[in-house]
Amino acid sequence: MTLYFFSILKKYFPSPVEIDLNEPKRVQDIFLEQLGKKQLDVSYLKFVRYAVDCEYVSGDTLVKDCREIAFIPPVSGG
Repeated sequence: MTLYFFSILKKYFPSPVEIDLNEPKRVQDIFLEQLGKKQLDVSYLKFVRYAVDCEYVSGDTLVKDCREIAFIPPVSGG
């Protein structure tokens, strides 16, 4: 499965990340694992939205056999 990071997260994850899951895992837990690998602050957790195969989901959603997960923090612009 491919993990995509957008907005400010792209600074820390400039390229998509490939992972394999042997068992179902919560989307939020996958995000936390990735933050931990980069030693990033978990404060991002309360702001990020999640999408699995182009559908918004909650952080409690279990995934195993999806193609992609996107981590989407809020953005600002003009």
